[in-house]
Amino acid sequence: GSNNTSPKRYEILGSINSSDGKVAHNLFGKWNEAFFCGHATSAKCIWRPGTMPENYELYYGFTRFAMELNELDPDTAKFLPPTDTRFRPDQRLLEEGKVAEAEAEKHRLENSQRDRRRNLEASGVELKPLWFKKVETSDKSETYEYTNKYWEARKDPGFGRMSFMQIY
Repeated sequence: GSNNTSPKRYEILGSINSSDGKVAHNLFGKWNEAFFCGHATSAKCIWRPGTMPENYELYYGFTRFAMELNELDPDTAKFLPPTDTRFRPDQRLLEEGKVAEAEAEKHRLENSQRDRRRNLEASGVELKPLWFKKVETSDKSETYEYTNKYWEARKDPGFGRMSFMQIY
């Protein structure tokens, strides 16, 4: 089992290796305090958390950056596909502090998603991602590769000319 009171629970250790596998840089620190690159005696601090916003405890301990990630202004909204998660109604409700309504909406969305998947499978329709393609790696495993088409489609705004499955 894990010991949540351990002083090591916040620790991060890693390295950046060269193409021949040799350690080029050591990385270490604590995700809640600071992150360093180098050796302990001469390491350079490469990250430190910023000042927390007022009342951050009321906002799940989010930083200002995290709080602003889901902000949706009208000018940006017109350039986004309708599937962008910033349009999720359960997320909006949660951000407004309507926890019970957000939970109910989340369950509605999840059930709707399961129903869609069942209906598509029953009809033999295979969904393919718009912005990624499946590729086989040299070791014969499968992965997805970005196609760079999202930004082309987003221009002037281009999503209005595309059809999307209703998901929210």
